[in-house]
Amino acid sequence: MTESGPCLSVIIPVLNEALTLPRALASLEQKALAGMVEVITVDGGSEDGTRDILESTPWLNMMECSPGRAGQMNAGAAVAHGKALLFLHADTILENGWFEEATSALSQPDFTFGVYRFRMDDPRPAARIIEAGVFLRNHLLRLPYGDQGLLIRQALFHQLGGFADMPLMEDVEIIDRARRYGRLTLMRRAAVSSSRRWQQDGFFRRSIRNLRTLARYRLGTDPRRLAESYAGNRASLVLLAKYPDAGRVKTRLGQTIGMEAACEVHRELTESTWAAMTGCAAFQALWIAMDPPDRRNAYRSWFGPGPRLVPQAEGDLGMRMQALMRDLMDRGFGRVVLIGSDCPGLNADRLNRAAGELRKHDLVLGPTEDGGYYLIGVNRIHPELFRGISWSTDRVLQQTLARARGLGLRIRLLPRLMDVDDEAGLRRWRERTASGTT
Repeated sequence: MTESGPCLSVIIPVLNEALTLPRALASLEQKALAGMVEVITVDGGSEDGTRDILESTPWLNMMECSPGRAGQMNAGAAVAHGKALLFLHADTILENGWFEEATSALSQPDFTFGVYRFRMDDPRPAARIIEAGVFLRNHLLRLPYGDQGLLIRQALFHQLGGFADMPLMEDVEIIDRARRYGRLTLMRRAAVSSSRRWQQDGFFRRSIRNLRTLARYRLGTDPRRLAESYAGNRASLVLLAKYPDAGRVKTRLGQTIGMEAACEVHRELTESTWAAMTGCAAFQALWIAMDPPDRRNAYRSWFGPGPRLVPQAEGDLGMRMQALMRDLMDRGFGRVVLIGSDCPGLNADRLNRAAGELRKHDLVLGPTEDGGYYLIGVNRIHPELFRGISWSTDRVLQQTLARARGLGLRIRLLPRLMDVDDEAGLRRWRERTASGTT
């Protein structure tokens, strides 16, 4: 820091942002190292590799608090030393020249608060159309969102009392109050947002949903109800993984090809499944459900910072799946898809399709050739669905379908796939891979 302290404090609330956070930090590093800005990250309890990234970035000021973007930003502002505050999303990159434009704006006596120009890191025409719509909304209605960054003098921020304690629309609410003290400044430099959430929801579907949410807020709907409705659209994808220790994975296969070789097959299949998951645009969160549950560091070394890690519960497969579904729905995900790692034909298209089918059906199943299933997706908890199932037999799918029909669930079956459990399955997989028909 300079002798007089930083000109600007950049405050970033983070929660499971390992895939996008490094790029955001890279756009701030030069100014931070020069002492021109301080960067404060406030973690709300990340379960992916976010904390590893933060702890390996020495020029950051790190904090932790309960999850909730408004509360996290307020916590960061409470310890900030800058004369002005810039609130930034963790998936946003600031365009070159952002700091110079900020300091120029702050040098003007009549400046109170401002935002950067909205841009997406996506070359498709749909992104340009969305950007044009945001440009018009900003200039005609003077109504930006938080993904454009909010630059505000610290004195005014504290005079306003910070962000309101609300789970959604906290950016719109504080801008409404700030207008009483001055005019919104629309800056020329861009805040470049990741397009991942737009890809997940669909560019125009997400825009329509945002406008509908804003309209409901303006009409007086409780932000808590808006947040519940918003969360109901979120989908989560979970890989039930076993750590590749020889002798506890692929034991049937290991009896014929050897335990070490079977362990390597399991590792290859699991990594292929994770690669398919990372290509999915339909899910807001990717999870690895760990078995054994106490190998977090080993799993992090295996998969890197991307996935969120959650332990598997005790009990049979049905009990473990039900516990995972309940846990994730308690976290605010309206659709949950669980998959295994034994099906090499499982790809991103099939996974995205499962998420889409859950908008219209209660249960999605991906059958395997041996009578089980490689995928199960639900949009609510059905404890009876897992009772009385003969796990690890060729009757699993049949019994599950019978239970689902008895519950009156709307069911969608995905294409049947082969899985690799024994030497015959391994041989079929290698043959299909060689012929390009996996």
